[in-house]
Amino acid sequence: MRKLILFLLAGCLSSFPAAAQLPGSWKADTLFHDFETGELFAWEQYPYAQDIGFDALYFARQTPTLHNSRFALAHPVKAYDTHELYQGFTRRLNMIASAGAGLDLGIYLQSDRAAKELEISLGTRDGKRYFYRLPRPQANEWIKVQTPLSAFKNGTASLPLNSELEAITVQAYYDTTYYLYTYTILMDDVRITGARPRRLVAQAPSSVYFAEFNKTIIPEPVAAGAPLALSVAAEDGIALRSVTGRLYAPDGSVAADQVVFKEQSGVWSNPSVFAKARRLPPGISRLDLVAPGKNGDTIRTNLELIVADKPVQGHPRLFFSPGSLAARRAAGEPAGAKAILEKAMRDSSYLAIPLNSIEEGKDRTGENLVGGPYAQNTVGFDAYGEWHKPMATLEKIIETCAFRYSLGGDAKAGQLGKEALLKFCRFKKWNCDWMLNRRLWTYYPVGYAIKAVAYGYDMLYDLLSEPERQLVREAMMNKGLKLFHRDMVEMNRMPSNLTNHISVLVTGFGLAATAMYGDDPSMRELPTYLAGVITKARAFIGNTYYADGSYGEPKSGYMDMATRDIAELIAGLEQVFGIDLSTTTNVENFYKFPLQATDASGLIPAYGDGGRNYSGFTQEHGQWFVHRTGNPYLYHFVKPFWEAGNGGFLGYLWYRNDLQPKTAAACRRRGRLKRRAW
Repeated sequence: MRKLILFLLAGCLSSFPAAAQLPGSWKADTLFHDFETGELFAWEQYPYAQDIGFDALYFARQTPTLHNSRFALAHPVKAYDTHELYQGFTRRLNMIASAGAGLDLGIYLQSDRAAKELEISLGTRDGKRYFYRLPRPQANEWIKVQTPLSAFKNGTASLPLNSELEAITVQAYYDTTYYLYTYTILMDDVRITGARPRRLVAQAPSSVYFAEFNKTIIPEPVAAGAPLALSVAAEDGIALRSVTGRLYAPDGSVAADQVVFKEQSGVWSNPSVFAKARRLPPGISRLDLVAPGKNGDTIRTNLELIVADKPVQGHPRLFFSPGSLAARRAAGEPAGAKAILEKAMRDSSYLAIPLNSIEEGKDRTGENLVGGPYAQNTVGFDAYGEWHKPMATLEKIIETCAFRYSLGGDAKAGQLGKEALLKFCRFKKWNCDWMLNRRLWTYYPVGYAIKAVAYGYDMLYDLLSEPERQLVREAMMNKGLKLFHRDMVEMNRMPSNLTNHISVLVTGFGLAATAMYGDDPSMRELPTYLAGVITKARAFIGNTYYADGSYGEPKSGYMDMATRDIAELIAGLEQVFGIDLSTTTNVENFYKFPLQATDASGLIPAYGDGGRNYSGFTQEHGQWFVHRTGNPYLYHFVKPFWEAGNGGFLGYLWYRNDLQPKTAAACRRRGRLKRRAW
């Protein structure tokens, strides 16, 4: 089978004009990726795959590469003959097109014919795109493309000097008629020069900068009622005239203005940042700092703060505190809640599984052409299933036994859950070789795996010795959180942040970090890892959920998969830290679109793999928002679900019967829901 290969690379920029002197508020910057680690470096396929979370053909390849280097980014795609094809890559930028900024590329097209056009575009912060086009590039030889950024055009207008760049796309366009089964675009040694805004850096407490999200954050949670002494300094010791800040509450309202910092030896400090603020509710607050420099330029930095209102203490704590369960029961629980717990306790099937029969599966996935649950190797085995099934079985045992022990007092389940937990934590790895060989360090099934471990660590805590707790913590760190941080924070893989895979991952890893938070002082990087999880989670929520109830992915099943998991993360962060992501984000509006298309029996028109029975109103996310916000439209569906004894252990914890249900028809009559285009 013949292939068409587009190979894109970059070289040096020595022929570009020397950069002019930059303002003091800017810092010279170069984006350069040679992909020699085999990672994606926040590049995403363009156009996006139908399921953005996983495209088995998109990863760094070892051949062909520029000058026989180790890797080049590659994306082969099956051709079709109904309309024009184009394929390429895209990436978010945080750069300024300063004087002398440029882009250097080399193109190689391996094909029986030339592509119609190569197009490179730059997207600016004001919403415009500027293009550089190469018509009919010659096939089967290297073509040098070297250009200053000022050569990019929007119509006849050139990219303005000092434009703020937010994105780049690289695309090849092809004519409608195709004779090839597949074609591939590859990219290597990408270099863009320019500048970026200089930042203020927190000194005490220290801040971290997540470059791929362009966010500066203090990772240690800040107590809502504490004074918060804060010191900052400019990068590279730039001299400043003053530093002032405006503090925003989690809901975006201004909590305090003119927060003034005083200077001593180049460090600017304020002993009580919250002094002039009304009491901040828990959540993610933002301090916008403005610092005029002595050279006349102004440095601006948005510093994010994780504001918590609860001390981290005791186990279990992910979904209930040490004393809250006893107090709730002493006060007398509703019969409906008791019925849900009794029904959940009836299923003891996992107690009968002999642990000795479960061993770490043989991983043959590295032999497969494509990865994930779709992969089978050449001898016909379900390679992924063979490796993953022992993990999935242990995950279910741990989860079921942890809840049975902590909520139902089942000592036998507690012991079995402990044994399963320790066995699972001794597995060599939690991600499959197909992914690891391609430097995709984590995958959504690992999110489910580490969530089960977090459940076990949290709710079986008192059954574990300290060495056993250490074993579980180190497994969550070394087989989970460190890999997640590299993959999803430093690399910002899946940077469009639209896929339900991200929800599964941030939930599992976020609950793991939360479950062991504060337990081991030697794990100094844990606050940074948790801050990274929260940052990725908020990027996903902000890009995917909207106030009118619309959702970024195309299928209702994807929305349910995402929301039932993210609801657990939201619940855990609120329980342990008091952080409110329920009412300060748009997740709570998930029900609005499907509610308009659902009849009283819970049926919905089929949208892809979402199915016709819209159970999302009674799944974990429906139950959480009934519990948390008292949503009466969701309660219309959740009430009979709970009354039948359904809901499982989380339904038991989140049960309430003090609401009046409201139908979708009543909601529409009041004009709260107005359908937009599907």
